[in-house]
Amino acid sequence: LEQGYSLIIENINNKRNELQVVKELIEKHVEGFIIFSKDPEKSIPSYEFLLKNSTPFVLVDRYTPLFPSNYVGSNNHDGAFASVMHLLELNHTDIAFVSHRINLSSEAERYKGYCDAFARAGLSVNPNYLFKNDNADIERLISYIKTGKITAITVSNDHCALDIMSSLRQAGICIADNVSIVGFDDSDIITQAMIPLTTVKQFFDEIGYSAAKLL
Repeated sequence: LEQGYSLIIENINNKRNELQVVKELIEKHVEGFIIFSKDPEKSIPSYEFLLKNSTPFVLVDRYTPLFPSNYVGSNNHDGAFASVMHLLELNHTDIAFVSHRINLSSEAERYKGYCDAFARAGLSVNPNYLFKNDNADIERLISYIKTGKITAITVSNDHCALDIMSSLRQAGICIADNVSIVGFDDSDIITQAMIPLTTVKQFFDEIGYSAAKLL
């Protein structure tokens, strides 16, 4: 507002794709974009259109290396690294990583931080301990916990962590007693957790401020 600009927020739904919305906003003389893409790789046509139109844009939270762009996000690698080091300090060595969408840059960086924490501790990562948030993998995770193969879980985001906590509770697994969990985000959604969730904090307001300043 101090710079004489107003803010328009658009949510993409199934009836309108991202590129269509971008074109409509350009016609309304929008001068710049802060974009939180569901899938940055699939958003490349939008980025190409903005570039050809000489319209500045900044990506937040996630990006694609296939289209280098201005980007603002958290230090995902170090956040996940710290969460695993915390669990290792609590004497957990059998730690799972549960991802919601591992193909996203933010989650891939968090998994890299997970792997590097193991390397720092002189331990090997078990590739079988990477799980997706789907029914088959959650059933596999539950069986590993019940047999004592896994004692802790680091999760790619808080929303996913709440899903895991609900599934574990339904399976009769007591969180904290049978398994420890660390999330990522410190978002408002964790107020819905049945027990307090340890999580890595993202400063969403600072990300938004920095993105607007860069734009």
